[in-house]
Amino acid sequence: GTGNAPGGLKRYSTYIPSCVHHLHITMVQQLTKNKVIVIVGAGPAGLLLAHYLLRRPGYDIVVVEGRPDPRGLAMDEEGEVAAERRTFPITICSRGKSALSGIPGLMGTMERRGVFLTGICLHNGNDATKKKVFNKEMPSFSMDRNNIALTLLTELNKVEKAPGTTITFHFESFLQEVNTVSQHIVVASAATSVSGSPASCISFDHLVAADGSRSKIRQHLVQMGRLHCDLKILPDEYRTIFLTRNSQDNSIKLDSDKIHAWMFEGNIKILTVPLHKGCVSGVIIFSRGQDPFQGMKTSNEVQEYLETLSPNFVSKLITEQEAHALLNRPTSSNPSVRCSSLHVGQILLVGDAAHAVSASIGQGCNSALQDVQVFCGLLDRHQDDWDQALPVYTAERHKDILAVSEMSDYSSPRTKWMKIEWVIRMVLKKILPSFLARILLRPLPMDLLSNTNLSYTSVLEKTRWWIDRVKRSHQS
Repeated sequence: GTGNAPGGLKRYSTYIPSCVHHLHITMVQQLTKNKVIVIVGAGPAGLLLAHYLLRRPGYDIVVVEGRPDPRGLAMDEEGEVAAERRTFPITICSRGKSALSGIPGLMGTMERRGVFLTGICLHNGNDATKKKVFNKEMPSFSMDRNNIALTLLTELNKVEKAPGTTITFHFESFLQEVNTVSQHIVVASAATSVSGSPASCISFDHLVAADGSRSKIRQHLVQMGRLHCDLKILPDEYRTIFLTRNSQDNSIKLDSDKIHAWMFEGNIKILTVPLHKGCVSGVIIFSRGQDPFQGMKTSNEVQEYLETLSPNFVSKLITEQEAHALLNRPTSSNPSVRCSSLHVGQILLVGDAAHAVSASIGQGCNSALQDVQVFCGLLDRHQDDWDQALPVYTAERHKDILAVSEMSDYSSPRTKWMKIEWVIRMVLKKILPSFLARILLRPLPMDLLSNTNLSYTSVLEKTRWWIDRVKRSHQS
């Protein structure tokens, strides 16, 4: 994302005209014949694209990001982003791994800094001794979002650049204007409003929107009538939560290599992933407008609520410090985004800017990383001719994006009986011989998304029976 602009400008405001008289603009002159690629957003997709392009000759890469440089974040004794700067866990599965493996040595570095996940623990809400463990056929790994960005950025510094290729970063810089006619953007640094220093005008040959689900670039294209976008807010909201892996009395010990999930009455769910020694990180999910922490003022109220929700389990895994921090975190919701095209003219849209999806199927970051891999494969096919690669990318990738978006909206059961059926199917799959399970049990979306490299379109075709049932339950 591009963060909040200085001087009160909203993070994802609409297009700002170039005729702002008091704004002094310094043009960034291009002195070479290189292709100038401006990437807005230094998240996983934007930084992975920089990795791929840095190995190709004849590029000037400019990365614009509203957040601070993660290399300046406080680190803990294990070399990870310190707890107060952690964001949320991301699970990297087969599709994301494949994209990372396209860069020599990168996958190994990421795995060493992440946590291997071999399965899912579905817990009884209030009994730590009762759990159902479902092992994955293809292990994944998890990392904090800030640690992913930090690792990608750190490894960029070690890359031997292709001849003539350069890279420049603008952190704490906020997109002010997009001009698709003269092909430039205007960015202002965080210090601009304080010091009065001029904004920068950066020319581009091609612009990459990797600036998240509330992309300013996408908003500009929609406003100009050049792109159609369906955006809706998903029915669940959440708060980030950090739990200890072991209770203080050691009566509870969460497995260090499993995703942990709890389901409670009233559509309350907790989903966490181990991120480092002693801690699991995740979200507590609730229906929109029903935040159980709304109106609470003290950490005692948080702990009392969790004791009511799960007196013998979850309440023993939250510290007083975390209960206080939970109150200060915002209630968040995920928009679902579907665009009519993945490119417009000289602009490429990747990741959440093009197709934000629910976290429920764990494919947001994975699909974004795969976007980069697919597009760079097309650059290979078309000898780095972006004008040829862009329309082919939309033609070949768009059907998969529509498929993952539909699965995002309609994979998770929302009725009581479908939730029970889902658990029964998972249990049967575990206890039956694998050949018999394949014959008797039709696959669920998460089975194929987690354990295969099938295209999203193929996964949707094979699990249409389930998706349509969930869809009907939403309508009833």
